[in-house]
Amino acid sequence: MDVSRTDSSPTPFAAGRWSALLRRVVLPAVILAWACALRVVFFSGFVLCDDREEFWIAVHASAYGPVLSDQFQLRFGIWLFNAAAFKLFGVSEFAFFAPTVLMSASLGVAGYAILVRWGYALLPAFAAALMIAAAPFEVLLGTLRANDVILAWLVGLALAALIVLDSRPVWQGLAVTLFGWLAFYVKLWVVYFLPVLGLHYLLETWRRGRWRGGVVFALASLVLHGATCAFWKRRTGTWLPFLWHHAATYPVRPEDLSRVFRIYPDLLLHGSELGTTLFGSVPYLVVLGLALKLAGTGARRLGVPYRMDARDWALFGCYASFLLLLNFFPNSFTFDRYYSVPRIFRYLAPLSFPMTLHLAKMVLDLVPARAGWLSLAALLALTGSNLRQSAQATAPGRAYRARLMAIVRDVRERRPPMLVTEGWVSYFLSNVYLRDLARKIEVVPVIDIYDARDYEAWLWRRQSGLVPGTLLLTGFGSCVHYSAIRDGFRLALFQRLPSGPRAGAPLEAHGAAPGDAAEARRPGRGQPGPRGALQGRHGTVRRGETRGGRALLPHRGHRLPGLALRRGRGVLLRHLPLPRGQVAGDDHGLRGARGATDGRPVGPGGLLSHRPLVRGAWRPRPGAGSLRDRAPEVPARGDARPERRGPARPA
Repeated sequence: MDVSRTDSSPTPFAAGRWSALLRRVVLPAVILAWACALRVVFFSGFVLCDDREEFWIAVHASAYGPVLSDQFQLRFGIWLFNAAAFKLFGVSEFAFFAPTVLMSASLGVAGYAILVRWGYALLPAFAAALMIAAAPFEVLLGTLRANDVILAWLVGLALAALIVLDSRPVWQGLAVTLFGWLAFYVKLWVVYFLPVLGLHYLLETWRRGRWRGGVVFALASLVLHGATCAFWKRRTGTWLPFLWHHAATYPVRPEDLSRVFRIYPDLLLHGSELGTTLFGSVPYLVVLGLALKLAGTGARRLGVPYRMDARDWALFGCYASFLLLLNFFPNSFTFDRYYSVPRIFRYLAPLSFPMTLHLAKMVLDLVPARAGWLSLAALLALTGSNLRQSAQATAPGRAYRARLMAIVRDVRERRPPMLVTEGWVSYFLSNVYLRDLARKIEVVPVIDIYDARDYEAWLWRRQSGLVPGTLLLTGFGSCVHYSAIRDGFRLALFQRLPSGPRAGAPLEAHGAAPGDAAEARRPGRGQPGPRGALQGRHGTVRRGETRGGRALLPHRGHRLPGLALRRGRGVLLRHLPLPRGQVAGDDHGLRGARGATDGRPVGPGGLLSHRPLVRGAWRPRPGAGSLRDRAPEVPARGDARPERRGPARPA
């Protein structure tokens, strides 16, 4: 041993240790932190219609265990992680969203591990992981609570195990079995990946003589699923209970098949029904990369350095197999007709990770090795583009949450004895945001009604029993992404406006100038009132004029960057591009409102009056009587009123 060594240069062992620490700990931690930060910045919260049921199921399962007569609770992979989070952190918004936020964020780390295992250098793999974590659809789903994120996460882990554990076939087969089993009890759609997985194991056996991984996967799957089926048989009397009592499906008429089959491609390539992007430019860039790789494969004799390799075909097979079967295979075990579930954007979640990973791989492959800096520049440019598109994809949800938080602050400030609002919103107000004020504020539950006319009838039946000072929140819908645009208390869809208690007590406008409530019941000065319209000083509100509009977003003077809002005078219409002739606000066409022009919808930043009504909160003022005046009824347009859905079970 040489004790005379005095220089401080690291030994080869120390250098290797720090290199391993950087590769295995530091860079993955940075990727995870980056992904989590994006999901916090773009956080949307409760914006899906299924959130109420999934929240309740997780609360119930954590406290009492699952109800084995319900197919949704039999799929324990959906609520298991939330129930554990509720046990650890208590019932809260944080505990409800934290599992899926972490799942979505960790897929960037899985992509990094896969690329490193394939032999790509650390820095390009790190840059590719940052790009994957910032993909628009990944960020969008990471800011929501969709059970499809759990399915996508388990599929991503299975893919990572298949690649990272390639040299350990026994552990590989066991890991893929475990993740696949859990994914099966999130959604049956995990079987759409089986064709490409089976082909992989067949090729491994035929070309490389490696059969252990496939055999271990088959045997372990048989044992694990068999034991689970035996458990279900003993507890429920059925081998696979959630298959026989499955989520809502509906038969599709033959003439509607082409329209139904276009829904998922439209969501993938064009975006949501709100006019916002979902996957951004990722699908188009993947198609471009595939075209270049296929062209390179055909031109190998000309010295083209890139081509479709086995890894490209494997990744392509993952998302192509899932998309084709999801789009065309019927969602039923009876085949007399074609059955489908309602086609919702979140069902495409398992596509995003393998598709974005494939894009990152193709960027690294298509750039010449001697110009490695160019691949880094391309990946950073894609990351910037993804961030811009992520902001657009999450804009409706973030705007909705900002308004909901403004409402919560206002209600906490006012402390009304009773709060009446749409049933979906009231659930989260009473069980999450105002839970600590349950003894001071009674949030009135409205159960199993949806349409605005049904809410009007409910209000006329119940308003005599509401105590003075009750706050009625109007113009704020339930969820964002499922077109619930005619649900809840929407005064412009009412046949008559609600009144004050008994002897004409005033209806005050929440956050409006004095006299607005009185003026709202008579035509505005200098403006003839068209048939079927309610008029006020901020313009005319027509009934039943719009399709595809979004909920009015209440705002009570809470300032946003770049928008001058005078306190207590308006509603921020913050949202999204809509086609000409439609309006993004409270389901009505609006003419004469500030920020609007005749025949055109109000654009972002337009201010509209908003009147959540307070009964008996202040003394009567001259002219502030009962708003019992009935506006002339307008015949409903057949094409403007979607068929009312029932309380369908989420898939």
